[in-house]
Amino acid sequence: MDARVCPQCGELLHRFMIRMKHAVVMCANDKCMYPFNTPGGIESNLVYVEGSELLEASTKIEKPPSRH
Repeated sequence: MDARVCPQCGELLHRFMIRMKHAVVMCANDKCMYPFNTPGGIESNLVYVEGSELLEASTKIEKPPSRH
């Protein structure tokens, strides 16, 4: 199975930042419990995020509209 696809529901997996340089790989489907219902839980799905990836991701964040 593709490592980017949830093994439980088939949706795409995403990295969600939980600390400055750490993310947890989780299913984006809000009805799916992966990885919370697995033996390793989120601990087995923690990943280190390089500084260059943080910079790239931060430039893609939508900024709220300015209030004038």
